[in-house]
Amino acid sequence: MANKRSSIYKYTNLKNINNFKCILDHGVYACPCELLNDPFEWERIDEHGKGRYRIACFSFSRNSKLMWGHYADGHRGCMIHFVLPDDYDSSFTSSNLLRKVNYENKIGYDKISSDYERLYHKDKKWQYENEIRAVFDLEEHDSNQWEIIDNLVFYKIKVQSIFFGCETFKEDNYKQVLKVIYDYNQNHSRKIKVGKFKIKESSKYAFEQDNEFSFEDELRRYKII
Repeated sequence: MANKRSSIYKYTNLKNINNFKCILDHGVYACPCELLNDPFEWERIDEHGKGRYRIACFSFSRNSKLMWGHYADGHRGCMIHFVLPDDYDSSFTSSNLLRKVNYENKIGYDKISSDYERLYHKDKKWQYENEIRAVFDLEEHDSNQWEIIDNLVFYKIKVQSIFFGCETFKEDNYKQVLKVIYDYNQNHSRKIKVGKFKIKESSKYAFEQDNEFSFEDELRRYKII
């Protein structure tokens, strides 16, 4: 039986079809420190650390209203679902590559001496992200877990399913996204499941999974099959 926190999620926009395809083919891009969305976090890392580490970011939160808004282009993007092995340590502590981010006040994280450890700590204002990270170390890493392509670093993790937002169909690349997923499934025995979220009928301020959505119907609607 999978542990209760075996699922993690990546909220993303769909403006660059090549970036989306890379997630399916290679894994999640691990960005340099200077591309982190909190500039104060980047400033806490010394110059050597900025060149040494890359960070792949995920969330434990499924269907987070704020994450949809901040990272998935206001529901025009998608939420990508990953499932970890059943035996993965559900504590997500230092025994894992994937570790929970600790949210602390400034006094707390200023006492951390290691750049590597600092990358697993954030200010409390980011707590809504419920984040989990994998940190790549250029000087010491496992090639079974990381892939490097043209100096870009990817954390090798397989997509389980993809959920579109309630506005994804308005994205210019929507048809291309459908085609990328379709082509992937045609060429792999393990198929990616596709779903969609909608505005909850009982509340205009919440979202729920759209059980009437059919990926196959979308493929037909856009004349992909």
